[in-house]
Amino acid sequence: MLHERILRAALEEFLAHGFGAASIEGIARAAQVNKDTIYRQFGAKELLYRTSVRRALQAVPQPMQAAFTQRGDVAATLANAMRQIHQAFTTPAARQITSMTVRQAALFPDLAAAARDDAREYLQPLADYLRELHSSGVLRLDDPEEAAEMLASAALRGVRFLFEPTLRGEALDRFIASRLKVFLRGWDYRPPGQKGALRVASGGRRGKTTMGDP
Repeated sequence: MLHERILRAALEEFLAHGFGAASIEGIARAAQVNKDTIYRQFGAKELLYRTSVRRALQAVPQPMQAAFTQRGDVAATLANAMRQIHQAFTTPAARQITSMTVRQAALFPDLAAAARDDAREYLQPLADYLRELHSSGVLRLDDPEEAAEMLASAALRGVRFLFEPTLRGEALDRFIASRLKVFLRGWDYRPPGQKGALRVASGGRRGKTTMGDP
C-alpha cells in the first residue's frame, strides 16, 4: 500500500538523519513517489514523523501475556518474563526507535509519553501476576506496577540496552538468574506451601539458594 510504503521510507529517513535533517525529498525518493503525494497523505513533515514513529513504537514483537500462558514455579515464570523483555526491546530496530524518541523528547513530548504508556501497557500482565503473588503471600510488594518496571529495567540493564549487544543463550540465562535472585530475596519470596523465605547462602563464587526458616 502507498500509505505503508511512505511510512516505512519516512521512518528510515528519520532514523538515519533525525527529524531536523530528514527531508521530504529524501522520503519521496525512498518511497518512489513525488512530494505532493506525501503532502496529500500526511501534510507537514511533523505529522509524518509522529505517525511513523508512533507506528514503530507500537510494533512490539509479542505480547507479554505469552510469558504467563504456561506458568512454572515463580522464579521460572519471572525469569521467562525478563527474558522476553530483554529479547523484545534489545533488537536493533527497538533500540533505534527508543533512542530517537529519547533524543527528540523535548520536541515531541507526546511521543515520549506515548512510549511510556505503551511500556506500562506491555508490562501490565507482569504487574498483574506480581499482584497475585503478593495477595497470596508468596511475595511482599509495595507496588506491583513499580515492581514490574523494576524487573523490566533490570532485564534491560537500565539504559545499557540502548548501546550494548543483546545477550543470548546461557549468558542471558546467567544474567537474569543473578538479577532475579536479588529481587526475590528483597521481596521475601515464600514458595507456596513453604513457610521459609528465600535466603542465599555462600557456597563458592556463585553461592547457592536454599529454602527454609531464616
